Amino acid sequence: MTMSQKLDSPDQFSLTSFDRNELSTLSLKSTSSSTTSASPTYFPLAKLPREVRDKIFLDELALGPLKQVPPLLIALGCSKEWRVDYYEAQRMYFQQNYMVSVKNQEKFKYMDRKRRMAIRYLRFEVLQASTTPTRCLSLRNSRAFCLNDFETLTIDLTGLKELETSHGKDLRDFFCAVDYMRKASRRGVRMMYVIMDPGAMRGITWPLASLGKNYQSKGVGTMDGRPVELFEWQGNI
Repeated sequence: MTMSQKLDSPDQFSLTSFDRNELSTLSLKSTSSSTTSASPTYFPLAKLPREVRDKIFLDELALGPLKQVPPLLIALGCSKEWRVDYYEAQRMYFQQNYMVSVKNQEKFKYMDRKRRMAIRYLRFEVLQASTTPTRCLSLRNSRAFCLNDFETLTIDLTGLKELETSHGKDLRDFFCAVDYMRKASRRGVRMMYVIMDPGAMRGITWPLASLGKNYQSKGVGTMDGRPVELFEWQGNI
């Protein structure tokens, strides 16, 4: 699988469509003189023990809160010399990242322990606006309440005003479920992101009350150019 291919499974993230020629401009270019020219250094990721890889590259394979592709995957995808390492990093990427939406919520809730414990970065797409009527993500009775290894949680609350109006009870149940998962994390949740429509925080504050007031917020744009507000909590949440 190449960087230009899309992954359409609802529980896997697309690596975003990249042209290899465009990617080559992102690769590290060594300086050259009139007499010498440095060649790429082989990066033996696949030869490292799995325990070492997990510790070194754990934070380098997280999908960004706005679905930014991890820089490590971009770097490894720039050179044929790193092809084996790219495939290995890609495998780790899909093991550690997972997105839960209305479409695959049942699959996530009853996921087997081995697959669940491999997930480090979990993203929730709370609103399913493409259905009639609009549906809200439900995590009730999830096995992740008992034990998980989540380190980063990202909650996409765009469309929150509509959720509060028509799915207030469902939204409260969702945040209770998130709280259970935070407490059940063996690793401990160290980072949490909440994405909201601009100005939504001023009118509706209760969903974030359980996370505390020690957060940072900023206005940003999504990968498709939509303006949103990004709230960030760090530390042992």
